[in-house]
Amino acid sequence: MEMEHGMGMERGKTFRETMGPERIGRIIVREEGRKPAYLASMDTTDPYTLALANAIFWTDQLAEHSKFMEMLLPIEDLPAQHEQAVKFRGVFEMLHERAMNIEIEEGAVRELSNEAISQTELLVKFKRDLIDQQATGKIHSLLWPTFLDHIAREGERFVKQQKMFMDGKYEFDREEIIDFWSKIMWEHAAFIAHLLDPEEVDLINQALDENVKFKQIQKEHPLEAQTDPVPLDVDHTIDFKMAAVKGIEAAEIKSIITPELADHVRREAVFFSNELRMADMIANITPKAA
Repeated sequence: MEMEHGMGMERGKTFRETMGPERIGRIIVREEGRKPAYLASMDTTDPYTLALANAIFWTDQLAEHSKFMEMLLPIEDLPAQHEQAVKFRGVFEMLHERAMNIEIEEGAVRELSNEAISQTELLVKFKRDLIDQQATGKIHSLLWPTFLDHIAREGERFVKQQKMFMDGKYEFDREEIIDFWSKIMWEHAAFIAHLLDPEEVDLINQALDENVKFKQIQKEHPLEAQTDPVPLDVDHTIDFKMAAVKGIEAAEIKSIITPELADHVRREAVFFSNELRMADMIANITPKAA
């Protein structure tokens, strides 16, 4: 099954589903980037389907967070911290593999979620310890404190959501979604601007424009009657990030951004789009059309 995206609809093929008198749950997969994005369908109300979709998406992202830290913690200078990042990467890669292969069944999803929550809390602590160690000059790495805080907040939100789903609840609040994700988006834009080659002036300016736009969205994001303009802004940033993925892969963009990192931030924009559209649908709000 494939559904087209726009005016509250979604684009993606069904990956796994559960249907019953009191359970509506479907996980979809979007495959337009380097790596698929697995998301709950917008009509999903079953908390265990939401939990599994969340776990599939975030165990993959958290494995990549660990890989990025591994790359930026020099093994010669910080062997213990580097090795810890390697271990976390292995843990989340295994959790992702499990998540991809279990059925939407309460016992299995709960067991996976409990382990993912526990390991994520440990990973968040590791990230915040690195921030503290760098702030006091105990260590020096290639990891920006802002980046570490960024990926720590993503882990904390995953834990919060997963616990909510395990309590049998599902809440998608437009204000919370936009507040959280617009900050992630403007930080992505700042990271991109700082990782592009200085000669890429036009792209740097475009990234800085994205940064300013999402800072403004975070401050003020009113509805236009019952129409939400923010999903269209998110669609534009997805397009920007997709173009960056393709340009970096083809060596047409000068940067120190790996294709993997470029696609990582693209998938998070896709996740933002999906969550916001779910919130809008629940609240009978119509996303603004292109």
